[in-house]
Amino acid sequence: MKDDPYLYTNSDVLINKKDIRDAALLQKAEIEFVKARLMQGLPKGQFDYTHLKKIHRHLFQDLYTWAGQERTMRMSKGGSQFAFPEYIQKELNKLFLQLKADRLLQNLDQQSFCKKAAYYFNELNAAHPFREGNGRTNRLFFDQVAEQAGYSLAWYKTNHRDYINASIEGFQGNNEPMEKIFSAIANPLEKTLSREKDPSLSVDRTLEM
Repeated sequence: MKDDPYLYTNSDVLINKKDIRDAALLQKAEIEFVKARLMQGLPKGQFDYTHLKKIHRHLFQDLYTWAGQERTMRMSKGGSQFAFPEYIQKELNKLFLQLKADRLLQNLDQQSFCKKAAYYFNELNAAHPFREGNGRTNRLFFDQVAEQAGYSLAWYKTNHRDYINASIEGFQGNNEPMEKIFSAIANPLEKTLSREKDPSLSVDRTLEM
């Protein structure tokens, strides 16, 4: 990416604490470090922007000096422009205030929970506050949102293609595909034993997408 201060010169590899210059090796290291941090548990918070940044820092602190910090450069993907850096904090503070006004999605039936979760998830995706690791951070943050609302999210029940397509549609203002994703993966806590049976399954799928 041209003029990207996060990359090594003449490279598409992110500058990292281990000075790994090969993209495939960095990806492998990132997966292992993030998984190790995730197995330690996630930091708790007030379901605000600070909470989201704490999760990102926890996951990526072993590799990136900017873990937990919002990006300082403009980014786009597939012709879609993510939030400009100067507006990220303001817009996400508004979004999280709205989430709290929605009682953090508590006391909702499953259909209503999925509909609202899809909206907030897509808005967070569109903000794209970090240089790397947004998807993983967002999914894990929503695991915590879902848990306190009485649901669990089985991310392994969806696939990469459907998830990406739902994210693209969400960026265009269509939340229905992401709502279908949540409908497929959200279950009342008292009715699901997936994590207790095989916690690594949910962890791996959450990190892969």
